[in-house]
Amino acid sequence: MKIIFEKEIILHPENSKTNIYLPFKVETSFDRMEIHFSYAPKKLDDEALSLKYIDSGMEKYAPGAYRSGYQNSEEFLPVLNLVTLSLDSPEGYLGCAHRHEPEQIHIISEKSSFPGFMPQKPVNGDWRAVVNVHAVVTETCTCRLKIFNMDGSEVLL
Repeated sequence: MKIIFEKEIILHPENSKTNIYLPFKVETSFDRMEIHFSYAPKKLDDEALSLKYIDSGMEKYAPGAYRSGYQNSEEFLPVLNLVTLSLDSPEGYLGCAHRHEPEQIHIISEKSSFPGFMPQKPVNGDWRAVVNVHAVVTETCTCRLKIFNMDGSEVLL
C-alpha cells in the first residue's frame, strides 16, 4: 500500500455550506484505491451554544406554524458537524459518500466500489476529492484525507 495523496484541513464555522476541491494526480493505473476520510470533533459539547444554533435554525428554516408549537430545543441535541466526501476521476464524477460517520474507509476498483461510488479502475490522470462542508458548529473541525494505491495482492479492510 502506497500513499498517493494526503491532506489535513482545519475547518471553521464560516466554511459551512462550501466545497473544498483537492486535486491529486495518479501517475500510473493500479487495481484499487483505498480512501481514508475522517473529521473531528463530531459534536458540539457546549449546550448553550447548541441551543442557540437550534433556535436560529428553527427561525430560519421551520415554517411559522411549526415554530409556534415548538417547545423543546433539547430534543434536537446533540448539534453535529457534518463533512462528506465526493470523488471525480479523469473521466468525470465518480460518486459520493454522504455519510454521517466521522471516520470512513472507501474502496474504488473496476469490479466493485463501496456504496455511493461507481466501479472504476484507478487510472492515471488528474483526480479530485471534494470535501463537502455541510455544517461546522465547533470552533474548529479537523478533516483528514489519505488516499492509497493498492495492488491486487493486498487485502481489503
